[in-house]
Amino acid sequence: MKKYLFTILIIIISSCSSSDEITKVEIPDELDENIAVSQSKNISVNIPVQWKNISDNSETVFDIWLVSPENNAAIGFIPQTINEDIDEEDKIKLLSKFNLESLKTKNAEINSNETFTLIEIDDFLANPLFYKIDGKSYNSIIFGKDKIYYKSLAYFGNNFNPTEDEIEELIELHELVISSAKFK
Repeated sequence: MKKYLFTILIIIISSCSSSDEITKVEIPDELDENIAVSQSKNISVNIPVQWKNISDNSETVFDIWLVSPENNAAIGFIPQTINEDIDEEDKIKLLSKFNLESLKTKNAEINSNETFTLIEIDDFLANPLFYKIDGKSYNSIIFGKDKIYYKSLAYFGNNFNPTEDEIEELIELHELVISSAKFK
């Protein structure tokens, strides 16, 4: 009797186990498997390799603040609020317009051809914008979905003069980090 019970138990256990393969998400080489979770717990992103997540920042502007190993570049995430009852695309455009108006008051140098270009990153919309203020380069990306929106900034420190290649590399890394975003 014990022999039959043991055999039945083995059959039940083996039939309950799935034969499907587990799908592993490929993480780009530039990103670490470690994630940074926002202080608001609304979003998480993969941290670039060797970068650090600064959780105790004095500015308290950033929900996530990632800093390069050399401390000369950063990627920050600032929560955005919009209560308009409009579709996702229009929300991104409206937040982008607010961002643009704010930049105009700071005399930012902006390429107007790229002002409201929407791109799709995985399953959410984004609006990238590159600009300069007092010679300092910034890459801003407004993105979000399901009532959770962020402005993400990638920039170099005040005492660092990046080459065009370094600026391009930071912009590409910025987009990779955003593509890893998981919303709550």
